[in-house]
Amino acid sequence: MLTQKEFNKFVENYNADYLYLLTRASSGFYECLITSARVLKDLYTMICKIHEVTSLEFEIVPYPLTFRASDETLAQFGFSRDQIENIRGFLQFVKRTQGKEVEECLEEDMPARCIRK
Repeated sequence: MLTQKEFNKFVENYNADYLYLLTRASSGFYECLITSARVLKDLYTMICKIHEVTSLEFEIVPYPLTFRASDETLAQFGFSRDQIENIRGFLQFVKRTQGKEVEECLEEDMPARCIRK
């Protein structure tokens, strides 16, 4: 059985991975980012399910998996204006290379192709 301390660490690690995902997007390095996001989406879903079916609490709240966070939120995470523009650029990159929105790609069963910028 998972303890509260282990669950907290799990959520903390997920949050760190999410911030790393945003950091990759903020650098303009988009290759295989949608695949990484899909893995994190599954992890986020699992964290929410564990919370739902156990008595474990969110002492650390998991960040919602999105590339559409507000500029203010992204700035609070420490991203500069240029980095925020690169994160927004990822949304356009996915639309151009995959022909659909990021959220649609995250819901697909088939892995997205890794396309170089």
